[in-house]
Amino acid sequence: MLERFFLKPQTVDRIMGCWLGPRIELYVTALCERGYAARSILRRVPILMEFAEFAAARNADRVERAERLLDAFVVDWLSARRLDRPADALRRDRNLARGTVRHFFSLVVSKCEHRPEKAAWANPFAGQVPEFFEYLHAEPEPTFFRADTSHGEVAAFFAAKLSVAEHNIRLAEIEGTPVGYVWFEMQDRPETPFQLARKRIYIHHLSVRKIARRTGVDSALLGAIQSEASAAGITSIALDTWATNSPALQFFEAQGFSPFNLVLRKRLT
Repeated sequence: MLERFFLKPQTVDRIMGCWLGPRIELYVTALCERGYAARSILRRVPILMEFAEFAAARNADRVERAERLLDAFVVDWLSARRLDRPADALRRDRNLARGTVRHFFSLVVSKCEHRPEKAAWANPFAGQVPEFFEYLHAEPEPTFFRADTSHGEVAAFFAAKLSVAEHNIRLAEIEGTPVGYVWFEMQDRPETPFQLARKRIYIHHLSVRKIARRTGVDSALLGAIQSEASAAGITSIALDTWATNSPALQFFEAQGFSPFNLVLRKRLT
């Protein structure tokens, strides 16, 4: 997989010769399966190489030891760059370095996100956490949602969505029990005669079981998406919620979201 992005054999050999080399190759493979752009992958691999060298120089050539050095690595990585740059540029660099390493550990080392068979992600939602869908039906628009959806239909729906690289799900667990999930889409829209090109993450669902609400699960799920966006160089996350859902509106506003496009409706009798 590395040969697709690094044409010089010596570059590939140098990556694979690194103590994290095989895992870096797995990471690149996972990013390709998820539809990440080549420029994003080419930005991430050198950061991971520098992280591996930084950890090895401190005798932390084992995964569990290296992960503890993330904060120190970010400081060191930034110090090697111009510090007289604008604050926004430094913040982007910091987020890129931190987000890349965190994403690498979660996606490949911890294997909490990467699933080669994406359709398998539908199973937990169909069998283990039916409360998710009952909650959707209880939204303040009962005439909008179906109340008779079967678990089989839900499983088939998510299997179809997750067969597309741009669609992903992150699952939150407490002691091995799924308690929340976020379904999001990587959107890379080309320029049109009316709009500029844009790249963003769009959150379709964010749901937490009743037993786990007000425990920080929803904030943690959003934080994971924000880290992934930063690692991918994406600067915009969008979502929607019902105008009458005051708790959701308050939560998202507290998380830094604000209205930018209003959808209006008129009922005809």
